[in-house]
Amino acid sequence: EYTDVLDLSESVKVASPVSAKAGEEVTYTIRIVNTGTPLSATVVLTDTLPLGLDYVSGTLTATHGTAWLTHPTGSTTSTSVIHWQGSMGDLPQITVRYVTRVAVSDTLALWNEAEIADGHSPVVHCPALVIVNSWSAWLLLVLREW
Repeated sequence: EYTDVLDLSESVKVASPVSAKAGEEVTYTIRIVNTGTPLSATVVLTDTLPLGLDYVSGTLTATHGTAWLTHPTGSTTSTSVIHWQGSMGDLPQITVRYVTRVAVSDTLALWNEAEIADGHSPVVHCPALVIVNSWSAWLLLVLREW
C-alpha cells in the first residue's frame, strides 16, 4: 500500500488589496502547503492571470524552486501565465508572490485560480477574487441625543 503522499489541500491564494482602481497594483501570494508526508515529488503550480490585470515585470518570487512567466503562443490577449515548479522535500510551505496592475476602466470582478499538482494527488484549486473600479458609497451617520 502506498501511504507516502503529499497533502496540498491546505494551500491558499490571497489577493491584496481585494479592491483596486485602474492603474493600481494588486499583489498575489500563493502558499503551497504540505500537511502530508515530506517527499521529493515534483510539485507544479500554474496560474493564468485574468484579462484586466497585467503582470508587473520583475515581481515574481518564490521561496524555493523555480518560478517563471509565459505568454501563451498565438494568444490574441495580453494574458500571462505564472508557473512554479519544485520539490516540497521536508519544507511544510513554499510561497510564490507576484504583483499585477489593473489595466481596465470597467467595473469588474476578476476571478482567477491557481492550480497545484504533484502528479499523484488530486489537483488543488486556489481561487482569488479582486473587484476593480468599484463604486464607493459613503453613509452619513447622524447622532441625536435622546
